[in-house]
Amino acid sequence: MSRIYIRQINLRRWFPPNDRYAACIARLCILREDFAVEMSGLHAVSIKKLDAHSVVWRRMYFWRNLVKTLWEIRKTIDTLNTVPEFRRVFKAQPAAIRRKFEAMVKKLAKDQNLVQKMRDSLGGHVLQHIVEQALDDMPTGRFAYIEAGRTLKKTHYRFAGDLVAEMFLAGVPEPQQQAEIERHFRTIAGLLPVFSLTDTILTMYADARKLAD
Repeated sequence: MSRIYIRQINLRRWFPPNDRYAACIARLCILREDFAVEMSGLHAVSIKKLDAHSVVWRRMYFWRNLVKTLWEIRKTIDTLNTVPEFRRVFKAQPAAIRRKFEAMVKKLAKDQNLVQKMRDSLGGHVLQHIVEQALDDMPTGRFAYIEAGRTLKKTHYRFAGDLVAEMFLAGVPEPQQQAEIERHFRTIAGLLPVFSLTDTILTMYADARKLAD
C-alpha cells in the first residue's frame, strides 16, 4: 500500500516576496493542480452532478480547460527560462534531467501554434471572430437540441456542444474534420508529460534553496 506524507510548510519561506523565481514556481504549482483536476474530470466515467447536460459536455468542458492550462504552463516555463537563478540551478542538474526538461520545452514550443488555436477556439478565450466564423461556415442542415425543464437546473442548451464543435473545426472542410480532430488529440496527448515536469521543477527549486531542511 502506498503511503502519503503530509508536511506543513512556511509559505513565506518557500515563496518569498519580490522573487521572480518563487513566483514562477508558485504559478506552476497552481497550474499543476488545475491540470490534475482537469485530467480527472476528463477521464472519469461518471460524475453525476456534472453530467446533467451530458458526459460529452462534461468531458469537453474539462478538455477545454486542460488546453488553457497547458498554454499557461508553457508561458510560465518560458518566463522561468529567463530567470538567472533558475538557469544556474538547471545547469547543476544531472544530464538526464536536463535532457528531459529541454525535450519537453522543445515539444511545447513546436506545438505552440496548434495549442494556441485550440485555446482560442475552445479554452478560456472564446473569441468573437471564432464564433462568427463557426456560424458562417455551419451547414444549413445542422440540427441540435434544447432541453427546457421546469427549473433552471433542469434546463440545458444541448446545442451548445454542437456550437463548440463547430468552433473547434471552424474553417476546416468537412472531409478533413475527422483527421483534424485526431491531430489535435494526438498533440495534446503528447504534451501530457508536462504534468510530471512540474514536479521535477519544484524539486529542483526546493533542493537549491534547501527548503526541505
